[in-house]
Amino acid sequence: LNRVHLASDFGMELNQEQFKFTFTDNTVKLNDLGLQFSGWVAMPDEAIDMDLQFNSPNNSFKSLISLIPALYYQDFESLKTSGEFKVDGMLKGQMVDDDYPSFDFNLMVREGFFQYPDLPSAVERVNIDFNANNPTSKLEGTELSASRMEAQIAGSQLSGSFQLKDPLGDPNFAFLSKVKANLADIAKAVPMEGYEMGGNIDMDMYASGRMSMIDNE
Repeated sequence: LNRVHLASDFGMELNQEQFKFTFTDNTVKLNDLGLQFSGWVAMPDEAIDMDLQFNSPNNSFKSLISLIPALYYQDFESLKTSGEFKVDGMLKGQMVDDDYPSFDFNLMVREGFFQYPDLPSAVERVNIDFNANNPTSKLEGTELSASRMEAQIAGSQLSGSFQLKDPLGDPNFAFLSKVKANLADIAKAVPMEGYEMGGNIDMDMYASGRMSMIDNE
C-alpha cells in the first residue's frame, strides 16, 4: 500500500509462561478503512503459532476506495459514493522453517458507485468477488480467484474473472476479460489533469493453461 495513513487501537493480554499474546477489542485503520481483529499469537519456541481473524465493521464502499491514493488525496470528502463491501479473513497455524499458517481472505463489493461533484459521469456498478486461500502449510497451496469483476465508467463496460493455482510452482491459470470502452469516458469520471485519453477498446479474451505450456512454446 502506498501513501496510507495508519492508526491503531490495541488491547492485549500476555501469558509470560507461554509467551502468548491474546488480542481483544483491536482496531486498525488504513485511511478511511477500519478493520477489527482478534485471536492470539504465541512464540513458545522457534515456531510462531497463531490463530487470528479479522473483518471490516464498516461496510461503506467509500471506506474501501480510500486505499486508492488518486482518489483519497483529491477531494475525497466531496466524493458521492454508495454501495457495500465486506472483507474478512483468518490466519491459523505455525510459521517455522518452510511451513506457514493456513489463510483465507475474502473481499466482496456490491453495486459500488463514486462520482466527483464537478465531473459529469460516474464509476458505477462495481461488483467484485475475490478470494485468496491456502488450507495447507506450504505456499505452493495458495489459490487466488476473482469470480466476478465488473464496473461501468460512463458508457464503458468492463468485466472479467480469473483463477490462479500453484503460483510459486507451475502456475495454473484461467483468465477472462470483456471490455467495451471509450477511453475518453475515463476523464469524464476520474480527474486526469495533464493527461488526454482517446480511442476505443472492444475486447473479448479468454486464456487458460499452465505457465510451463508458454515456456515450452
